[in-house]
Amino acid sequence: MQADRDQWRAEVADCPVRVRWDPDRSIRLEAQPWRAIQVGLSGEAVDRYVDHWIVDMADVTELARSTHSAVLDGRTEEALRQLPA
Repeated sequence: MQADRDQWRAEVADCPVRVRWDPDRSIRLEAQPWRAIQVGLSGEAVDRYVDHWIVDMADVTELARSTHSAVLDGRTEEALRQLPA
């Protein structure tokens, strides 16, 4: 544990990876009663992410448009089936 807020800020500034709990959201962006883990990267972690950890990229624009359209039309189950995870 940190002794005070200034010490905490100094330690955070030196840490390339941060993990915190954030509010989770539904597919309709409604707040959920549980939390989701958010991982933040800075410094060396960003460099490694960009240069080494990314092994493939795909354009998912059409999937996003289709999912968004399903949500707007009230076809929530269809939209959920389109999600990658």
